[in-house]
Amino acid sequence: MQISHKLEACRALMPDSWWNNPPQQDQPFTQLYIQQVIKAQLFLITKMLHLPYMLSADAGYEYSRVSAVDASRSLIAAYLGLRSCSEGLFVICESLDFQAFSAGITMLIRLLSLTLEERSSDSDSIVEDWPLIQALTVGLQRTANVMQCNVARRAAEVLDLLTKAARGTYAGPDRYNVVLPYFGKVTISLSQGLKTTHWEGLGERQESPQQQPPNPPFGTVEFSANPFDIGYSSGILEGELGGDWSSMSDIDFSFDWTQTFTFNNYNN
Repeated sequence: MQISHKLEACRALMPDSWWNNPPQQDQPFTQLYIQQVIKAQLFLITKMLHLPYMLSADAGYEYSRVSAVDASRSLIAAYLGLRSCSEGLFVICESLDFQAFSAGITMLIRLLSLTLEERSSDSDSIVEDWPLIQALTVGLQRTANVMQCNVARRAAEVLDLLTKAARGTYAGPDRYNVVLPYFGKVTISLSQGLKTTHWEGLGERQESPQQQPPNPPFGTVEFSANPFDIGYSSGILEGELGGDWSSMSDIDFSFDWTQTFTFNNYNN
């Protein structure tokens, strides 16, 4: 709590409007850049402070859950405020791209964790959160295309696949594994044996009605992390952010926290 109070004291050095309002596009870019980066770093520290407790099953940590998600929303908004201006799109800042991505992952974990009761009571925030994650994904994709940035490209891919899984429109590989630097592992798996079997014959493709499941195929999303130890050995995590995240998926990491979510998949 002492660290949290110190962060609030730092935030109080500037008025709420400075933190909450989007940047003015006509202000000097250097000023805009510094403002958005300062915002992003304070919100990043706040998110990192509360994330281990947000992941806890203990109901007493609701304050940390709210704080981590609020900080993630604000971090993404600060990032998009920078990347949406003409000069900001061409700034090489892979660490900031990754920080915004990590905020998106935090929001997705929280959205997937909500119970039906929580979804009903917090429906307004949920309605706003999904478009924010989508805007982040689009922003990262644009950065990847313009700057040829591998970090932004991989981040956009992970967010896109996770969002589609949560929405029941997943069309990725049957098993998708990535190890996210400074977080942990994400695995998306489609259920085995539920896909429709196709029979080829007489020059046309026919579906066997006996093989069609009564319910849509489903899959699982699994997050694994070490909440109080977000780093890995530099020898294992060669290349850090710019490395191939999927290439490390077969390494036998040990994780203290794992949570699995089931999703319907209407694309299959």
